[in-house]
Amino acid sequence: MIQKLVYALLLVSALCTISSCGSSNMGGGAAFNTVNAAVSVDSTKNPLMADIAKWPSTAAASACDTTTSPTIVNDVVNFTITSTSSITNGTPSDLSVQKVTLTFTPADSLTPTLPSLYAIQYSNVSGYTIPAGGTLSVPVEVATHNFKAYFWDSVLCQSVPVYSYNVTAYFDLVEVSTGKTGTITAGMIVRVADFAD
Repeated sequence: MIQKLVYALLLVSALCTISSCGSSNMGGGAAFNTVNAAVSVDSTKNPLMADIAKWPSTAAASACDTTTSPTIVNDVVNFTITSTSSITNGTPSDLSVQKVTLTFTPADSLTPTLPSLYAIQYSNVSGYTIPAGGTLSVPVEVATHNFKAYFWDSVLCQSVPVYSYNVTAYFDLVEVSTGKTGTITAGMIVRVADFAD
């Protein structure tokens, strides 16, 4: 009986070795079956200065003349996703972006904690495909109209405060040829204020 058990364990071990049972290539942000992936944020927008109001003129901004209708403009940040092959035989797969989740946490004690509606935001960026072994820039609305409107009454026409948030972007990907899913992340800082135009 013990001899049969030992034989069965050796057989399972051999099968796992042949089929790479439990193996993982953990390079970059996430390992898929045929590629690894990582993501980086556009360094020219990190930190992102999320200006609450765009004023029609410097004079209107200086006078805080809200009758001139300052507007809110969404801030879009480009993230670059890089795919690298992790196999020596076969054809590496493309990756498809499913969605992006952004989490906002205060970066200092002067910055208020956001309500859950703004602390966790979802961006539908489906339709972007990263070619195997290639890169792709994916634009993401990091500071949306609704996010900026939340600060309108407390920040508009104020030289202070400048609120700072640590933001993590989670990109959910799926490997096209295998269906394997994974998540890659990038961090950045978002500063919110009524900056001088």
